[in-house]
Amino acid sequence: MLLSACGLKPPGAKSNAQSDPLAPAVTRLLHAAANEDDPEQHGSYEDSIAAFGEPAVPHLAAALKDPDEKIRLAAVETLGKMHGAGVVDALLDALKDDDSEVRLAAVKAFGQNRDRRAVQPLMDQFAKDDDDQVRYECLTSLGLIGDPAASDLLVKGTADQYANVRLWSIDALCQMRDAHAPPLAVQLLQDPSLYVRKQVLYSCADAFDTNDGRQALLSLALTGEDFESTVWARRHLSTFMSKEPPAGELSQQVRAAALAAMKGPRPVLAALVLGDLKDPAATDVLIRALREDPNFYVRHHAAWELGEIGAPRAVPALIGALRDPVGVVAATAYNSLQWFSDDGDRRAAAAVNSYHGQKFDQRLPK
Repeated sequence: MLLSACGLKPPGAKSNAQSDPLAPAVTRLLHAAANEDDPEQHGSYEDSIAAFGEPAVPHLAAALKDPDEKIRLAAVETLGKMHGAGVVDALLDALKDDDSEVRLAAVKAFGQNRDRRAVQPLMDQFAKDDDDQVRYECLTSLGLIGDPAASDLLVKGTADQYANVRLWSIDALCQMRDAHAPPLAVQLLQDPSLYVRKQVLYSCADAFDTNDGRQALLSLALTGEDFESTVWARRHLSTFMSKEPPAGELSQQVRAAALAAMKGPRPVLAALVLGDLKDPAATDVLIRALREDPNFYVRHHAAWELGEIGAPRAVPALIGALRDPVGVVAATAYNSLQWFSDDGDRRAAAAVNSYHGQKFDQRLPK
């Protein structure tokens, strides 16, 4: 429909026009995209231009000289959806744009089309751009492209004085599956910035699948001060343990460390680790956490783990948690009680049948 509105036939169709019809068509579509606030419609205009393929590239390159930065931005975003030598050349020109939003879009576009010819220009842009967001995005795009030529820059970036540079450098190395990523990911779990530590956990899961990485995750899961970080550490450990046969070596190591930590200053964290292993030794600590812990995230996880473990003595605490003031805790307790009800527990069945509070949209499986 958009092509027809521009007076064009679909790509490949014959035309009687004496001159290239793409120039006015691209102009109209770019103007439409630049002035469209709805993201979906904005993208559809750009997609229509990209559908013309290589013949549209010179017209998009010409649009990069337009005085309106919105037009230039739409042209760059469209180029990001295309491939070819002409696309790279045009995006390289866009890196020189005075407007940082246009330069940022160009850097993102290189990450989208992943052309290795962009590696050195992106490294150069990182070194000289005066906009921090553009510089950080250079690191992200280098990671998406994945060329080893960027490794030295990214490794150096993990020791940069600025947290955002460290963060996006390790993110890029992990994205590339670079050989430097595993030891650096472990190292950055001790970074002074919580923001960096969280990003490492979020984006570098596979990098931790080494002996040092697994031990670092276990230590964090049992002793971490930031609860969200301990959850990510447990999640990665659970993934690694699932690759082993039952009672595999890692599972035994995790269980032994958690049982020992139950006697230490953070027994709840140890109990949650044991809960991932469905170990009933965690039950009493988790019951206490469900009833008393001031952090509702802890109560939420305790309610889930008690259902996973399945010890009947947890049922009264779960019934009590149906009155928790935080909806997600009550919903999790209800979900766990459904499992007990399925196993024939009459107390759980009665509580499930009479409950009218918050629930998950779908029942969550064990």
